Amino acid sequence: MKPVTLAMQINRAFVWCMFIPMLAATVISIAAFISSAKNEAIGKIGADLKTALLLYHDSEQEMLLLAKTYSQEKAVSFLLPYAASTANVGLKVGLELARMARNHKLDMVTVVGLAGEVIACSHAPYQAKGTLLDKDYIRVALLGIPQGFTERITREELLREGITLSSLEDDMQAMLSLTGVSPIYNSDQNQIIGAVILKKFIGNTSDLAEKITGTIGLHVVFFENIRLVSKARPTGKTIEFISPSRPVLESVYDRKQIVSTASFYRGGHLSIHSPILDIDGVPVGILMLQSGVQTFIRGRDTIVTTLVVLFSIGFLLLYLLRKFLTRQVIDPIYSLKASAEEIGKGRYESVVEIISHNEIGALTEAFNEMALRLKTTHSSLDNEIRQHHQSEIALQQAHDELERRVDERTADLSASNSQLKLEIEERQAVEERFRSALAEKEILLKEVHHRVKNNLQIISSLLDMNRSRCADQQVSDTLSGACARIHTMAMIHNQLYQSSRFDRINMQDYIRELSTHLSHVYGKANRVSMDIRVENITLSLIQAMPCALIFNELISNSFKHAFKPDQAGTIAIFMSVIDDAVSVRFQDNGVGIPEDMDLPQAKSLGMKLINNLVVKQLKGTLRICRNPGTEIVFGFRIS
Repeated sequence: MKPVTLAMQINRAFVWCMFIPMLAATVISIAAFISSAKNEAIGKIGADLKTALLLYHDSEQEMLLLAKTYSQEKAVSFLLPYAASTANVGLKVGLELARMARNHKLDMVTVVGLAGEVIACSHAPYQAKGTLLDKDYIRVALLGIPQGFTERITREELLREGITLSSLEDDMQAMLSLTGVSPIYNSDQNQIIGAVILKKFIGNTSDLAEKITGTIGLHVVFFENIRLVSKARPTGKTIEFISPSRPVLESVYDRKQIVSTASFYRGGHLSIHSPILDIDGVPVGILMLQSGVQTFIRGRDTIVTTLVVLFSIGFLLLYLLRKFLTRQVIDPIYSLKASAEEIGKGRYESVVEIISHNEIGALTEAFNEMALRLKTTHSSLDNEIRQHHQSEIALQQAHDELERRVDERTADLSASNSQLKLEIEERQAVEERFRSALAEKEILLKEVHHRVKNNLQIISSLLDMNRSRCADQQVSDTLSGACARIHTMAMIHNQLYQSSRFDRINMQDYIRELSTHLSHVYGKANRVSMDIRVENITLSLIQAMPCALIFNELISNSFKHAFKPDQAGTIAIFMSVIDDAVSVRFQDNGVGIPEDMDLPQAKSLGMKLINNLVVKQLKGTLRICRNPGTEIVFGFRIS
């Protein structure tokens, strides 16, 4: 790989850290200025468009005010009732309207009656009256609302209203008109008797475009559809008008929005187009403003020239700085490099000439002093090398002795590892035998619990058979209780058989299963509901068996004695653990325990069994609350 010299590194540093940033800053500055100038030009012509639209709307308002003025003229308001019935008066009104229209540079002034029929007009005073004008704005004016707006009048409408064909262009299908309409009141100003309609065409002779261009100093053009109808050129400027393309004009009509186009180059232009809406909000024409971009081009050329000159000056300064660094830094470093190569070859007499008296000169002087010191220390280094060689021979002998001892120790460790491997294999074999014995023990325990459950079920079945054959009801009830208790113990062994643990019973699952079984045994499933709220508690077999018998006695007693044959009710069981102590509350809303029953002195087998199981086997406490129904509360500590 070819080495990179310091000169190359300095050149790259100048390129990446100075030349490229300067070039990028110049390009970015030019682009930012061009973008800013474009945005400024577009913003200026947008502001000019707002001014032009204000002037245009002022012209519409002038037509509205002029229409109101015409409606108050005596020649209209006073003579109108007579003009409708007398042809001579209508002609006089029309001639007066023609005179007034010439004074105000209006193209059409029309007076209509309450039905929209033409009574008199300025543009055709000798034409027969009675032409019916069916326009929404006429009907609105006859309701008393004056308006000023822009209207698009078709060729057929112009001909019908008396405009002669000789004054129309052959290919013209419609014209734009500034229209003002106002109601005409009678002399008492309390009744509308007609309406006056004023129209000023926007055409080649229209002064509206000249008025707008005189204010903003731009080309102002009016279009009807895509046909140019009026154009005004700013004075004192040599900007040539460039007609817009058909798609641009059509997009203004389609979108009903302002559309701008720009060509930023020498001889280019900037145009903006705004739709002209009629009284119904429908585009009927386009107002276009156009300006040149010569000012932008001149500004762009000036800033580009300035930035290029600044870039050239900066590049020249960078070149001079590089030449200075080469003479003051790179050349002395090359001299130091050559002297270092001579010293590397053992020629310590080499001395570097001091070129500059700066840090490089100080470095050169220090280098010369280093060369002299190297010459002095070279001889002493030879002596040290010889001594070091002798030390290495002694170290090698010690190393050989150490290797021998390591080999002996490694052999002893190999024998120990072999013995340890045998011991590990024997322990793994013992663990495997233990696992097999444990699995066999689990199988045997499952089988024991399964057989105990089966034997208990057989005993329960035998007792049940004897109960069904027994005629004595008391003996039968005793056998039924015995069957229920045996089944309760069988359920414990069944759960142990199905569980993965043989030392703990899940009381939540057991109580739900026991209550479901007893409700079906006693036929109370449809009338007595069970409300079981038992936490996820696990008990050892020693405590789970007494608990199971207690719950069996409590639920069985409630089903047998708490509810009358057709009575519905609820049995609630609450079981929770607090600080390793189990708390149980059993409730039913049945008839309740008799007042004279004392739990420790109870004679029934069930109550005696409950008392013995709680107090003697579980070492717990038991109490009875005689609320409406029965409430039995007991508790004990988990062993």
